[in-house]
Amino acid sequence: MGVSERTCLICRSKASKASLLRMVLCEGVLVWDEGQRLPGRGAYVHPDIGCISRMGQAARWERALRISQGILNIEQLRLTVVRLMDRVTKQQ
Repeated sequence: MGVSERTCLICRSKASKASLLRMVLCEGVLVWDEGQRLPGRGAYVHPDIGCISRMGQAARWERALRISQGILNIEQLRLTVVRLMDRVTKQQ
């Protein structure tokens, strides 16, 4: 059986699904699906500062998650980016 690959929404390079962060929309808030089991459409991002720091573009997420403009809470998106950057920085 082959390794499942996904494309990073930010840098557009492919990587194994297990090596990427899966992000899903829950009640207008973009959240990290740590167990990769939450329902709904997901989008993937590399767990590094370079990709995470460029996550703040709402239009990119709206297209990837196939949601209408304005559904994604921009302030919560910014908080998610800050939290992920903090977590990745601590792991390095």
